[in-house]
Parts: sequence; C-alpha cells; structure tokens
Amino acid sequence: MNGWEFLDEFTTNYYPKFNKTRIVILSSSTTPSEKAKGLNYPMVIDFLSKSLTIHALKALPLGE
Repeated sequence: MNGWEFLDEFTTNYYPKFNKTRIVILSSSTTPSEKAKGLNYPMVIDFLSKSLTIHALKALPLGE
C-alpha cells in the first residue's frame, strides 16, 4: 500500500470514526499537483518535501 492508497482507505473506512486525526505528508515530490492532491484530503494539514527540517516541523499548524 502506498501513501495515496493509505489516505483513500483511511478516508473511507476510518476517518468518520477518527475525525480528529491530523496527517502531515512527507514526500520526495516537489510538484504542485502532488501537494494539491494531498491537501484535498480532510485530515492532511500540510505537505512537506524532504529533507525535513526543525523549522518545517515548528511551522506545522497543529491547533484544533
């Protein structure tokens, strides 16, 4: 199962029950279309490109 398959499965079968779950996508992709695709999922709060930095982690929108 890849990340997109996971998000589809989680959205369909688990998100209704666990709707406070928040996901940050960490990807090697830097294309705007991939980021837009990821941000269309209701539980995805951000899409970060590798390499991950402390600054990127601190900037995540982790509020309610």
